[in-house]
Parts: sequence; structure tokens; C-alpha cells
Amino acid sequence: LKDASIANVETTSYYAKPKYEYDKQLRKSKQLGYEVRQNLKIETRELKNVGETLQKVIEAGATHVNGISFDLSDEGREKLEQELLAKATKDAKGRAEQLARSAGARIGKVSTLQQSGEFYPYFARNDMAMKAESMAIAAPPQIEPQSVDVQVNVQAAFYLK
Repeated sequence: LKDASIANVETTSYYAKPKYEYDKQLRKSKQLGYEVRQNLKIETRELKNVGETLQKVIEAGATHVNGISFDLSDEGREKLEQELLAKATKDAKGRAEQLARSAGARIGKVSTLQQSGEFYPYFARNDMAMKAESMAIAAPPQIEPQSVDVQVNVQAAFYLK
């Protein structure tokens, strides 16, 4: 699976247990083998090739696809949050100045400043869960990247002059 379009592959869970069949004539269970499940998280930075990447995963032997999510890289999220914080802080100051002018005052130094933010990755719908066998003969699916919402809130209190 590792190629230029796949940035990271990691095992998120691994499960193995014996598989038995009950023999009615002998009145006992007989071990047939083992059932093994391994769940992988596969990351790609090539959004335009998500469908082809999904097809490669199936061709490599995946038997189930449980969903797709869109997320920002840590670096991308940090950069975006910094930009949003700067804009939100400037906006908070502008609104405080407007309120102070309406009250016949001016703002002074900042007395308190708080920041909070939320990040909402997009998860594909649950109907994405499917048996891979049904997808193996089809052309790579067309997966359109969705938006990722990042929200930053700034609360500022200023002394009045």
C-alpha cells in the first residue's frame, strides 16, 4: 500500500480468535482455524486521488470499508488557527471600540483575553460502509472532499477611558 499517494498506514486494532464448528454426531466442537481482523487507518494527502487510493486498498485485500473522513494536517490546522485568532482578536477590538464610541468612551488596555476554538472534521456518511467485494470490479469511486470547519472564538474585555 505504501506509495506516493499514501502518507501513512497504521493498525488501529487487531483481533484473532479460534473459529469452531459443532459436530452434531460427535457432540463436540472442532476447531476449523482462526478468524483474524485487522483495522487500518490509511492517510493520504492527495485528495484528488482518494477514489484511486480506496481502489488500491481493496485490491490489496481489504474486505470491508467502514468510512472516510476528511481532516487537516496538524501543521495546516495550526496555521489556520493562528490566522483565525489574529482576525478574531482584531475583530473583537474593533467591536469594543465601536461599543465604547457609542457610549461616549474609548477603550483602554486589555483587561482579559480568552480564546476557545473547535475543529470539526467531516466524516463520510455511514452508507460508505460496504463489502469490498462489491467494489472490486467497479471503477475507482469518485470521492469528493468535503469542507472541514475550524472555529476560533476570542473574548476580550477592555478598560474604558
